[in-house]
Amino acid sequence: MGRQQNIKLIKTVGQIEYYESKGRFFVRSKPANIKQTDGTINRANDFGKASALAKSIRLCAAPILPFKPDRILINRLNKTVYAFLCNNNLTSAAALSFITGFEFNEKSKLSERFKINMPIPIVHDTGITIQLPAFNPMQKITAPAYTKKIKFKIIAANINFKNPAVFNSNYVIVTNDYNNNIAVAQEINIQLTITKGTLMLLMIALQYETCKNNLTKTVTDLRWSPAEILFSDKF
Repeated sequence: MGRQQNIKLIKTVGQIEYYESKGRFFVRSKPANIKQTDGTINRANDFGKASALAKSIRLCAAPILPFKPDRILINRLNKTVYAFLCNNNLTSAAALSFITGFEFNEKSKLSERFKINMPIPIVHDTGITIQLPAFNPMQKITAPAYTKKIKFKIIAANINFKNPAVFNSNYVIVTNDYNNNIAVAQEINIQLTITKGTLMLLMIALQYETCKNNLTKTVTDLRWSPAEILFSDKF
């Protein structure tokens, strides 16, 4: 960019532009047209698909998320889904490993709070069945002081690959006392329509309820608000 000397033009001559800005007159070369390669175009398309799929995941997960998604979470999830799509030619297990285990809240990871070995859910035409094994709450779940109850907030979601805006989800809340007694095994059924060409997700969050001096309180501290994609599969 250079200043015009002794002239005041506003026009384009070939590859040279004469223009005015804030009362001053300048001259510059027109930027060259850059032709995108097929690889660049494909990557842009893949990232667009990843962003759309990630948006649907966030919408499905909204009822259990401890906070409104910020730009950091949005970017992390976009990159995670993009990696999944870029490796979609691998086996299902290898590709899905990029999504399974995604932590929505980096300040409180479910893998550090929740030590129950969950079996793979059973998927059928009308929904998903989860087998929650018997467990000792104080031994298997890390909780803040004065915790009396724990809520398992579980969401099942089904998202169309070709059109991520088409999805359905459903969720349940299971409440357990937090003590040193063995909680009995439970079978949890979530109604959901599973269709072909979709991504199925099972997401879980923990919510703690404390009681101190006869005052019951739901914990909202993000350090105690884990949420994760526990399981994923392609249909």
